[in-house]
Amino acid sequence: MQATVEPFAKLENGVMIPRLGLGVYQSPPGQVTQRAVEYALKIGYRHIDTARIYGNEALE
Repeated sequence: MQATVEPFAKLENGVMIPRLGLGVYQSPPGQVTQRAVEYALKIGYRHIDTARIYGNEALE
């Protein structure tokens, strides 16, 4: 018997999010991370795990 994994997960508030995502926790600030996120979006990723506390996003 082969197990399957659903491509989306349902959050407590009912929102559905893709299970596969790109995390940028230890990515360096700057163009390297920006290019990685841009490429991930280009190839179809729709779940990008980011947080200001990671320290790699631009402050406005």
